[in-house]
Amino acid sequence: TVDDFIETSLTDIDLKTYRDENRRNRDLCFIGAIAIYMLNIVDATVDAHLYDWDVSDDLSIRLEPRLLQSQDVALSLNVKINLK
Repeated sequence: TVDDFIETSLTDIDLKTYRDENRRNRDLCFIGAIAIYMLNIVDATVDAHLYDWDVSDDLSIRLEPRLLQSQDVALSLNVKINLK
């Protein structure tokens, strides 16, 4: 019977405590597994997106300050960034 496998020194409160701890641990394992799986998906997506990224030695950046005049504002300072 089932009573043969359960120690007689355990009370109903002890059994409920063990059951609740095991359920909490099971739920945390599921959450952790889902989180790791989602991180794997994000990592694979980023790797696929950057597969054709140009990493040649001819990478450069050029900053160009500009003064623009509009109808509302007399002068405004802008910065143009060119990436090659």
